[in-house]
Amino acid sequence: MGLKENQKLLKKQVSLISERQPFLAKLGTEEKGHGRIEVRKYEFYDVLEMKKDERWNNCQIRTAIKVKRERIELKSGKKSVEDALLYEQYRWRIRRTSRSDQKTLASGNK
Repeated sequence: MGLKENQKLLKKQVSLISERQPFLAKLGTEEKGHGRIEVRKYEFYDVLEMKKDERWNNCQIRTAIKVKRERIELKSGKKSVEDALLYEQYRWRIRRTSRSDQKTLASGNK
């Protein structure tokens, strides 16, 4: 799930974790299609033990995922960059993969 602006405190806490602790795993994907190239970079962080606001205590948020997306429009050469924070209620099994397997892993291989 994405962390939205209406979850400001949780988003700030997860953002601080990604700045202060080492990531569990890092991977990237590259796709070409629809007239553009899209590169995604993922960093996974353990946040199970992170101190959270009381309303989040029962949801067992385990993993935060920092995503950076870069898109290049092939015709115009226009480049855009987007950052996002996601969280999951399960642990991701991270394994070494070949480049062809990374798309599967990044899209939710649990």
